[in-house]
Amino acid sequence: MERIVPEGAVTFEDLTRTGLGREQAEAAMARLSGVANQCILTREEQQQRAEVAKRAWLDTRSEEFRERHLLTDWPGLADPAQLALFHGRREEALLERMALQPAA
Repeated sequence: MERIVPEGAVTFEDLTRTGLGREQAEAAMARLSGVANQCILTREEQQQRAEVAKRAWLDTRSEEFRERHLLTDWPGLADPAQLALFHGRREEALLERMALQPAA
Protein backbone atom coordinates (compact mmCIF):
# COMPACT_ATOMS: atom_id res chain seq x y z
CA MET A 1 0.00 0.00 0.00
CA GLU A 2 1.20 3.46 -0.86
CA ARG A 3 -0.22 6.83 0.01
CA ILE A 4 -1.47 8.81 -2.94
CA VAL A 5 -0.79 12.09 -1.16
CA PRO A 6 2.47 11.62 0.75
CA GLU A 7 2.36 12.16 4.50
CA GLY A 8 2.93 15.81 5.33
CA ALA A 9 2.36 17.04 1.76
CA VAL A 10 -0.89 18.76 2.79
CA THR A 11 -1.51 20.31 6.19
CA PHE A 12 -4.63 21.45 8.02
CA GLU A 13 -3.44 25.03 7.50
CA ASP A 14 -3.11 24.42 3.74
CA LEU A 15 -6.75 23.35 3.65
CA THR A 16 -8.11 26.20 5.74
CA ARG A 17 -6.16 28.74 3.64
CA THR A 18 -8.15 27.54 0.61
CA GLY A 19 -11.36 28.60 2.30
CA LEU A 20 -12.47 25.25 3.69
CA GLY A 21 -14.19 25.53 7.04
CA ARG A 22 -12.79 23.81 10.12
CA GLU A 23 -15.08 20.77 9.83
CA GLN A 24 -14.40 20.36 6.12
CA ALA A 25 -10.66 20.64 6.67
CA GLU A 26 -10.78 18.10 9.51
CA ALA A 27 -12.72 15.68 7.29
CA ALA A 28 -10.20 16.19 4.49
CA MET A 29 -7.29 15.52 6.85
CA ALA A 30 -9.00 12.33 8.07
CA ARG A 31 -9.32 11.13 4.46
CA LEU A 32 -5.56 11.50 4.05
CA SER A 33 -5.23 8.62 6.53
CA GLY A 34 -8.10 6.63 5.04
CA VAL A 35 -8.64 4.16 2.26
CA ALA A 36 -9.28 6.90 -0.31
CA ASN A 37 -5.64 7.95 0.01
CA GLN A 38 -4.24 4.44 -0.34
CA CYS A 39 -3.20 2.65 -3.50
CA ILE A 40 -2.32 -1.04 -3.78
CA LEU A 41 0.65 -1.36 -6.12
CA THR A 42 2.29 -4.30 -7.84
CA ARG A 43 5.98 -4.89 -7.16
CA GLU A 44 6.83 -3.30 -10.49
CA GLU A 45 4.74 -0.24 -9.65
CA GLN A 46 6.39 -0.01 -6.22
CA GLN A 47 9.79 -0.03 -7.88
CA GLN A 48 8.72 2.67 -10.34
CA ARG A 49 7.40 4.76 -7.47
CA ALA A 50 10.71 4.44 -5.64
CA GLU A 51 12.50 5.83 -8.70
CA VAL A 52 10.42 9.03 -8.94
CA ALA A 53 9.90 11.82 -6.43
CA LYS A 54 6.72 10.94 -4.53
CA ARG A 55 5.12 14.34 -5.14
CA ALA A 56 5.43 13.92 -8.93
CA TRP A 57 4.85 10.19 -9.23
CA LEU A 58 1.12 10.22 -10.06
CA ASP A 59 1.68 12.85 -12.71
CA THR A 60 3.86 10.31 -14.58
CA ARG A 61 1.27 7.48 -14.60
CA SER A 62 -0.57 6.29 -17.69
CA GLU A 63 -4.30 6.71 -18.25
CA GLU A 64 -4.71 2.91 -17.89
CA PHE A 65 -3.04 3.05 -14.46
CA ARG A 66 -5.25 5.96 -13.41
CA GLU A 67 -8.41 4.14 -14.51
CA ARG A 68 -7.42 0.91 -12.76
CA HIS A 69 -6.70 2.76 -9.51
CA LEU A 70 -9.66 5.16 -9.76
CA LEU A 71 -7.37 8.15 -10.18
CA THR A 72 -8.73 9.62 -13.41
CA ASP A 73 -9.63 12.94 -11.77
CA TRP A 74 -6.39 13.32 -9.77
CA PRO A 75 -6.01 17.08 -9.26
CA GLY A 76 -2.36 17.07 -8.21
CA LEU A 77 -1.09 18.70 -5.04
CA ALA A 78 -1.36 22.32 -6.17
CA ASP A 79 -4.89 22.86 -4.82
CA PRO A 80 -5.56 21.24 -1.42
CA ALA A 81 -9.29 22.04 -1.64
CA GLN A 82 -9.53 19.96 -4.81
CA LEU A 83 -7.78 17.09 -3.00
CA ALA A 84 -10.60 17.02 -0.46
CA LEU A 85 -13.16 16.67 -3.24
CA PHE A 86 -11.02 14.07 -5.00
CA HIS A 87 -10.76 11.90 -1.89
CA GLY A 88 -14.51 12.08 -1.34
CA ARG A 89 -15.25 10.98 -4.90
CA ARG A 90 -12.56 8.28 -4.81
CA GLU A 91 -13.88 6.89 -1.53
CA GLU A 92 -17.36 6.60 -3.07
CA ALA A 93 -15.94 4.93 -6.20
CA LEU A 94 -13.95 2.43 -4.12
CA LEU A 95 -17.02 1.51 -2.08
CA GLU A 96 -19.05 1.15 -5.27
CA ARG A 97 -16.38 -1.07 -6.84
CA MET A 98 -16.24 -3.24 -3.72
CA ALA A 99 -20.04 -3.64 -3.77
CA LEU A 100 -19.83 -4.93 -7.34
CA GLN A 101 -17.28 -7.63 -6.47
CA PRO A 102 -18.69 -11.14 -5.99
CA ALA A 103 -18.43 -12.49 -2.45
CA ALA A 104 -15.61 -14.98 -1.94
